[in-house]
Amino acid sequence: MTVTVCQAYSCIYHFNQDRCGAEHIAVEVREAGAFCSTYRHQEVYDPASGCDTLGLSVSAAVSSDPAVECQAASCFYNKDTACYAMAIEMLGKQAADAAETRCKTYLPRDGDESYAEERFGFGLYAE
Repeated sequence: MTVTVCQAYSCIYHFNQDRCGAEHIAVEVREAGAFCSTYRHQEVYDPASGCDTLGLSVSAAVSSDPAVECQAASCFYNKDTACYAMAIEMLGKQAADAAETRCKTYLPRDGDESYAEERFGFGLYAE
């Protein structure tokens, strides 16, 4: 399982210690990077209904390490739309929408992959 670290503090799924409470997250690619398309800004949360404005449930943390559905086919860690990195880190401390988040783990397949383990300080793939 991929460990998830989330620094998108304005997201309704962000929890203490940079954990993600979404059941699963979706990563998509745009231009030269990947982003978290599951991101929802806190302003869309309706405490009375327990849902965001799209009707998605926002209850207590479902999982501290949600499943990662990766649509970034060009990523080194993507295998059949699943993320096989040991960990995934989402950036976006001041994000206002999903496009302002960034998957720090995203590594284009055509890039130099030889430094990947040093970049993250652990093995490349989750078991």
